[in-house]
Parts: sequence; structure tokens; C-alpha cells
Amino acid sequence: MARISSLAEAIRSAVHDGDTVALEGFTHLIPHAAGHEIIRQGRKWLTVIRMTPDLIYDQLIGMVSIGDLVKNIIAEQQFTIQQLEHYIHGA
Repeated sequence: MARISSLAEAIRSAVHDGDTVALEGFTHLIPHAAGHEIIRQGRKWLTVIRMTPDLIYDQLIGMVSIGDLVKNIIAEQQFTIQQLEHYIHGA
């Protein structure tokens, strides 16, 4: 049976980290509130599907956390250090 819920409840129960999410609508029907609620709840690793690129798509893409970027930089630096140590020790 269908029930009425708030947008926050609907996003919390239907959108989970790692999900594929399609947010559709054109012109005045673009789902801005749903996109903003997903961002507010901090969902991660989403695959976002949009038929047309727009502001919501751009904002969802911008959700990449700074922690992910920092982890990637650290991993690259650790790899470089290992390569330099390998070169220095001639192993």
C-alpha cells in the first residue's frame, strides 16, 4: 500500500550509498529538491543518470568527498616513495 512520506524519509529509505539513481524531469519539472536532499544526506559512490545535463547533475558530481581526493593523493605519494626506495636500494 502506498503511503505519504517526507522527501527526506523517501531519500533515506530509497537511496543508499553505491546506488544507481535516475533523477528525471525537464524544464520546470527538474527534481531540484530530490537532488539537494541526496547531497544533504551525504550519499556516496552514486552512479547518477540524467537524460539531460543540468545543475542538479553538476551538483551531484561535485559530491566527491575531499577525503576521497586526499586518500588518492596519499596512495600516489606512497607508491612514488616505494619506487624511489626501490631505486635507491637497487633492489
